Amino acid sequence: MGFNKKKGISAVAVLLVLGVFNAIAFLLPLEHTITFWMGYGFSTLSAFIMLASLVFLFNSDDKEQSFLRLPIVKLAWGYFVIQTLLGIIEITNFFAAYLPILIINCCLTGVYIVAILGSKVVGEAIEKQDAQVAEKIYFINNIQVLLSGIKTADVETASKISMLSEDFKYSDPMSHSMLTELEKQIEAKVITLKSEIADTEKALVNIECISDLLKERNQKCKLLKTVKDAKPQKDNSGAKYVATTLGVFGAIALVVLIALCVIIPKNQYDVAIALYEADLFEEAIVIFENLDGFSNSEIMIDTCKKSIIERDYTMAESYFNKQNYIEAIMVYASLGDFRDSKQKIEQIQNRLTTEDVFYYGSYENKSIAWQVIETKEDKMLLIAKDSVCELPYNDEIKNVDWNDSSLGFWLNNEFMTAFSVEQSSDMIETDVDGNKCKVFLLSDEDISNIENKKILISDKDWWIRTKAEDGTKAMFVSNTGKLSKFGDEVVRSKGVRPCIWLDLK
Repeated sequence: MGFNKKKGISAVAVLLVLGVFNAIAFLLPLEHTITFWMGYGFSTLSAFIMLASLVFLFNSDDKEQSFLRLPIVKLAWGYFVIQTLLGIIEITNFFAAYLPILIINCCLTGVYIVAILGSKVVGEAIEKQDAQVAEKIYFINNIQVLLSGIKTADVETASKISMLSEDFKYSDPMSHSMLTELEKQIEAKVITLKSEIADTEKALVNIECISDLLKERNQKCKLLKTVKDAKPQKDNSGAKYVATTLGVFGAIALVVLIALCVIIPKNQYDVAIALYEADLFEEAIVIFENLDGFSNSEIMIDTCKKSIIERDYTMAESYFNKQNYIEAIMVYASLGDFRDSKQKIEQIQNRLTTEDVFYYGSYENKSIAWQVIETKEDKMLLIAKDSVCELPYNDEIKNVDWNDSSLGFWLNNEFMTAFSVEQSSDMIETDVDGNKCKVFLLSDEDISNIENKKILISDKDWWIRTKAEDGTKAMFVSNTGKLSKFGDEVVRSKGVRPCIWLDLK
């Protein structure tokens, strides 16, 4: 576990990368969202894991550990680099969704922890196996060392010791637990031989005895080849690593659980409160609903809805005071029974059924003044107070129906540019003589049903859509409000007073 030069250089490199990462995170103008803190937290964690790995796992005197044949040192650097790059992407808020990011980071960290612990378990298993093999061949090696240390001037004794040494050299090196007592006897005899080497007669007897014991040992070795050796003491080191792994993943799960149930909802709750305080009630409601009851989010949803109603009512009052009656009616109608909304709608309708006009859209840079012909529960029929322009009923003399006339086409195409997209969306598509359209002219039947005949008076004669008896003529209303059933040629230019139905919902 020493701290050598390589470890020092690696640790400095990790700290430099961590410093650069912190500089990017806090010196650049980045928004500190939940994804920012998630990226920052996991990247910083990877740096500390890397430093801990350098100090506690990577020893210069160990064999190079690996996981699935990939060196664990390279795997550690790969994890650290990938996690740091991923963290840089996350702190820049490149990804909006935090849950996939959380899963990716947890998986990346988890894989590395499993790889480290797995390689450690395998490495220790190999070391223990090597130790067991070394222990089994220790007997023969030890005896050879002892024999090589026995020196004598007697030629015969020296020759027999040399032969005995050769016999040990070519004996089965692997021992067995059932040979322990026999091997102890051999070792004791060799030690005795060394102590009695000066007595030639005793030395020769000991050599002969050792040779006999060695032959007996080698014979039993052959017999014991098929007999399993006694199991060594039970190894519980794996349980330690399993417990460590479960502990690490338990800690990660706890962090994730806290993040999902506390940190992230709290961050989202703060965002929703900020939106509420900025009067962005609709956006706040969406977030509060996604919080699924966190804190007082249910109460805040009701508060936001009430605030929306209050805001819309204030807006309607502003429209009403500025005589923007159409906008006011639409907002009051959306409020239902709130306060005096229905009464205000009735006030506006009463005002508009007199000679009062209001403005809606503009044609050729002039605002279009409208009068109310009829009001229903959720819609209103309007007619332009004066002619917006003068046009023929049709471009050529022929017997033509309203739906095929050039004037009908002009009203529902070019004239529609007089309205904004929002205004156009509030106009109701109506069935006129079998065709759907948003802008049309009154018919002779419509004229007869109008109670306030003052509405028919205009600045010039104006077309209605009903054909006269002569197929090449169409009816019109004079500037004094009189209906001409005999009509005029369709190619004559007369005033155009468009009509529209407005949706008040």
